Amino acid sequence: MAAVTFTSQEWGNFGLLVGEDEASVLRRRHQLIEKLSLRKVIFMRQTHSAAVVEVSAEDDLVDADGIITKSKHIGVAVLAADCIPLLLESEEYVGAIHIGRVGMEKNIATRAIEMLRARGAKEIAALIGPSVCGDCYEVSPEMYLEVSSKIPSSATTIDSHCLDIKRAVCSELENLGVTVADSGICTMESPEFFSHRISQKHSTPEGRGVGVISR
Repeated sequence: MAAVTFTSQEWGNFGLLVGEDEASVLRRRHQLIEKLSLRKVIFMRQTHSAAVVEVSAEDDLVDADGIITKSKHIGVAVLAADCIPLLLESEEYVGAIHIGRVGMEKNIATRAIEMLRARGAKEIAALIGPSVCGDCYEVSPEMYLEVSSKIPSSATTIDSHCLDIKRAVCSELENLGVTVADSGICTMESPEFFSHRISQKHSTPEGRGVGVISR
């Protein structure tokens, strides 16, 4: 059974690229490892890519938006502050995937599941962590029409022109035979979690929460 953690603002910021000094963030990441009683937590340099890689205990920081591992007592981590922190568990592997609008369009969730299936996974469970909901993720009407026409499961209404990334990712995973659970937490509606959009709107300090899974 995998162990799962999603941090709130109370845990502090885990992102290296949001204005906080690097030493403070790295110290907080080390404290996270200690709190979770793990040998290591592997983070990603996330760029809204479709890259999913397998990591082991020898890795520290990887260029990807998805990581999987079968190493025991090694956590894999995904940073988020409105995007979806998706955690995966199969018989031998765990995974952490970063999915925003771009990742949804690039089908990074499918790439991760295909990688797990290629390694023998039959039963895969997914957990969607705190992330922006379909009522709050407003985009321009033009972008709404463009994206929803390609991914109908992300559509809401043209009047609201909001994209429902959670529903689209749920649909994508369920079509692949993956069991999906949703935390039900919207980062824009829940002030205890970091939200990039709220920070931008109110000119408040940015931060990134983290989702970690290990076994």
